[in-house]
Amino acid sequence: NFMDTARVYADSELVIGEFLQGRRDRWHVATKFSGQQEGFEATLDAQLERLGTDYIDFYQVHWAPGRDEQALYEALYRAKKSGKARAVGVSLYSAKDIDYILDNAELDGFQLKFSLLDPEPFLMRLGRIREHGLGLIIRSVLREGFLTGKYKRDARFTDPADQRSRLSPEQVAATVDAVERIRFREAEAGSMVAGAARYPLSFAEVSTVILGTKNR
Repeated sequence: NFMDTARVYADSELVIGEFLQGRRDRWHVATKFSGQQEGFEATLDAQLERLGTDYIDFYQVHWAPGRDEQALYEALYRAKKSGKARAVGVSLYSAKDIDYILDNAELDGFQLKFSLLDPEPFLMRLGRIREHGLGLIIRSVLREGFLTGKYKRDARFTDPADQRSRLSPEQVAATVDAVERIRFREAEAGSMVAGAARYPLSFAEVSTVILGTKNR
């Protein structure tokens, strides 16, 4: 009952808003400020309207604002104080990001990439994450779909909008080979998807995971 989106994800906020009608109290919704020109507050207000709600359960900045972007942290705190956001955080990408956030911000949680194929930076900073006890949302659990186990070494991604289209044939083949080396998890979990999702969820520090979907 958790959904994560962002204004930059096409019309997903509108689609989710339609779905939430009559169901809002049963779902936790997260979305993000992604640097829109109209600014933080105007973007948040527009997102509330698109989602058809008067609050966001977890509102994030789509990156880790640096020392010259402190105004964004203040905007997050104001959003929480006003009730427009029930919890606030950021989306992180590196061990350096994690250190900065844990040392300098007063957030409720953050989002981080972590999977069977991408153990870092989560494992590298596990001790600090455990010590601070913030909420943690894990993204890219299926590694762009590769951990579903459905792709072969000769798979090609030709849609320019698909970030996998930037992978070379050699990179695709190497990723598929890496998945095959952990294929044993399919028998243990019942499917590769279940095995991939269970791994991050086996850590007590993880609050939930995002299972992205594609139609191909």
